[in-house]
Amino acid sequence: YMELEVQEQVVFSDSYNLRHLVLNKKHTKEYIVMTLGEQGSKTYLGNTSEFIRIKSNILKTPVAEGVANTKKNSLDEFLHLMDQGLSIIVKSYPLPVFIIGNKSVVTQFENTTVNEKNIVHFIEINNTPIEVQDIAIELMPYEQEWQKVKQKYLLNQIEKARDENKLAKGIIEVWQKANQNKVKLLVLETKYNSPKSLNWHDSYCKIEYPGANAFYIKDEVDDIIDLVLESGGDVEYVDENMLTEYGNIVLVSC
Repeated sequence: YMELEVQEQVVFSDSYNLRHLVLNKKHTKEYIVMTLGEQGSKTYLGNTSEFIRIKSNILKTPVAEGVANTKKNSLDEFLHLMDQGLSIIVKSYPLPVFIIGNKSVVTQFENTTVNEKNIVHFIEINNTPIEVQDIAIELMPYEQEWQKVKQKYLLNQIEKARDENKLAKGIIEVWQKANQNKVKLLVLETKYNSPKSLNWHDSYCKIEYPGANAFYIKDEVDDIIDLVLESGGDVEYVDENMLTEYGNIVLVSC
C-alpha cells in the first residue's frame, strides 16, 4: 500500500511496476501567492478553487511619505522581513511561489530575495490594492499550463539541492543515496531506463544475502522508486532531455 492518490487506468503488460502508479498519480494545483505593495503584503495558500490567507502585514512608515530616502529604507526593511517570513512558509508548504505586485516593489523584492529557487514567477500588476479576484485572473494562464510551472519549480529545487550538496545525479549515485533512506525527492525523465551497458555482476543492483546466492533486481529504476516511497520521499517526472546534464535522474536528500 502506497499513499498515492492515482487516476484510474488499465495497463496491459507482462509485468507490473511502480512507475505505472507514479505516472498516473493525481496532481493538485497548489501554490503560494504573495502580494506586495508599498502599504503591505498578503500571503495566500492557493489552488484552482480558493485562496486561503495565511499571513498579512502592513508597512508602517515612521515618518511622512514625502521623505524619499526614509520611505525607501523603510520599504527595504519591510521587504526583507517579508522574505524572512516567506522562508518560514515554504518550509511548511513546499510549493511553487508566485509574487504579485507593482513593478517597482516586485523588482526590488526580486533583487533581494533569498527564496529565488522557490519562486516560479514574478508578476507585475497595476491594480492596487490587489484583491483575490485580481490574483485569480493573473494566475489563470499559469494554472492552464501547470505542467510547465511544476517542472520549472522542480528544476529550481534540483539547482538548490546541487548548491547545498544534497543532490545525487545519475543512476549509480541515486541508487546509493536511495539505500540510505534520507530521501526527499526523486526526479526522473518520463521514458528513462537504466543503461543496458552496465556490468550486472559488478553493479549497484546486485544484493548479497548471507548464506544465499546474489539477488539481481529486474528493474533497478522501479526499485529506487520503491525505496524512495517507502522512506517517505516523493517521486516526480519531467519531460525528456530536461535532466540531460544530471544523467537523466536525480535524487534530493534531506
